[in-house]
Amino acid sequence: MAGVITDMSKIKQVLIMHKNGISNRQIAKAVDLNKCTVNEYIRKLSREPLTIDELLNIPDPELER
Repeated sequence: MAGVITDMSKIKQVLIMHKNGISNRQIAKAVDLNKCTVNEYIRKLSREPLTIDELLNIPDPELER
């Protein structure tokens, strides 16, 4: 479903699982997201100047921006 907003808890789960070396396919299955969505989140993450730990410490409302 295009345009559906994913809540921050799922996005943070994706970040944690990626940090722990879990494959994007396994992450998608575990958090009930499309594999392409997980791939896009990881792609966007790689462009961020912040580390995963720094991103996880940002409050949800600020991270949503």
